[in-house]
Amino acid sequence: MVSSPNNGVRRMARLVVLSESPRQYIVLVLFGFLLVVIEATIVVPVILSVTSGTAILIILLFLLSLLPLLIGLWLYHRAKSINRMMEMFRNILSTTSDKIVFRDRLSISKCTVESIGYWVSTGRSRSYHYNTDFTDCTSSYTVDSIDLSSFRDGYTLVVHNDGSGYVRIPCIRIDDPLYEGLVLLVLNKTPYRMENRRIVVKTEHDVGEADVAVEDGVLRATLYRIVSGKARRLKLEIEASVSRGGRKYKLRKLVGYVEQGSKTIEYPLTTQEPIVIIAHKKRLSPLLIKKYLSPKTPLLEGFSHGDYKLRLILDIRFHPDVVEEAPLTLSVSHK
Repeated sequence: MVSSPNNGVRRMARLVVLSESPRQYIVLVLFGFLLVVIEATIVVPVILSVTSGTAILIILLFLLSLLPLLIGLWLYHRAKSINRMMEMFRNILSTTSDKIVFRDRLSISKCTVESIGYWVSTGRSRSYHYNTDFTDCTSSYTVDSIDLSSFRDGYTLVVHNDGSGYVRIPCIRIDDPLYEGLVLLVLNKTPYRMENRRIVVKTEHDVGEADVAVEDGVLRATLYRIVSGKARRLKLEIEASVSRGGRKYKLRKLVGYVEQGSKTIEYPLTTQEPIVIIAHKKRLSPLLIKKYLSPKTPLLEGFSHGDYKLRLILDIRFHPDVVEEAPLTLSVSHK
């Protein structure tokens, strides 16, 4: 979730820990334990009354029934271990407005993480899947601090409410054996700009206009109901379209609206404060990132990759919306 514009005030970097509750695996452990108890109650008397060949088959089936319990215990233990490692790591670092400082020197490498999340339906059930890759990794080197200003190349977060979507974030991979598997995701402000653009949408009964510009990473738009007739309101949306891994993700997010007269709105396109996220590479997904950054609304920010456009909409009751679109073309200010 993007923060509000800060009017040039420098803020401390916000630290987020992408921990995962082990409690979600307790149900699997209890189910596995119950299954083992039921199997043991039935299997033991049967084994005593059948031939040796049949008994071996029954024992194998009984051992197979142990799998849910063993898998549940393993997942629970792994979640606890990763959370413990992340907490240890959290205690050796601190952040300022422009740096990550480590208490001890650590071996790291810089990378870019890309992750796609999607749902797969099998019959009546649906399951969440994600694929995460680390690219453009540098050679490992040792540091005691990291300058956040070096992470100005931008990032992309396009994630629906159900966790399906795409993320691309610059990151720091921790190569130190004590914290193997941990990564630091770095979200930093990108000073995007776009010259003022006017968009007009009209019908026989309504006319709406929007003056839209981007300065220092913040979109500012003034919406005008020039002529008000059948439309309930005039809306401005941003539409994102990203293709990765053979899948296309399209997301629309409301920027603001006006019912009568005019209204000026602001929408930060990137975070206005540095955000450092401690995560583990084995459970790094768009769903988990959205859970911590924007739990209640779709996540759309960063804008470094993909195609984007502005949609000015006359929202007409009981009729299709009337839409006028314009590309959202961003450049980076080097002031």
